[in-house]
Amino acid sequence: MQFGNLSAPWLAVGFFAGVCYKRVGRAAAAGVLATVAALSGFYAEQSPLGDFSSGSLTFLGHPAQMYDFIVAPHLVIFIAGILTGVLFGALGAAWATNRSRLAPVAVALLFVCEPFAWLGSGATSGGSFGHYWWMWSAEMALGLAAIIVILRRHRIAS
Repeated sequence: MQFGNLSAPWLAVGFFAGVCYKRVGRAAAAGVLATVAALSGFYAEQSPLGDFSSGSLTFLGHPAQMYDFIVAPHLVIFIAGILTGVLFGALGAAWATNRSRLAPVAVALLFVCEPFAWLGSGATSGGSFGHYWWMWSAEMALGLAAIIVILRRHRIAS
């Protein structure tokens, strides 16, 4: 569950969706659709739909109840997902168009910097940072590895 609360992977969803398009408008739309679909799936899994019982079938038959359970309490996250989907989808198109190493390095840098942002914001008060040290370390290592690969590939291609 805690892994789903990391921000950088959610931002990367929009970027990778946008990489499939060279036109910025289409890439931004793809980034939004991918991000909203991923968020909807994430929160639907935590709803009564997640247990696939007769109760989940009843829940599925009431779209208003589904909205109240899945979207309404997380509306700020969905709005942020729309905004970041546009931004990172467009960034993906920028990379698809000119293959600049700046765009993927910026996305990878988010993985490296996120733990520091959590610490700086005070959101980890109460010891949650220490409890999930392995997750934060893995996220940072993934980001650093991606940066090294991107920069090496660019240097080899030059």
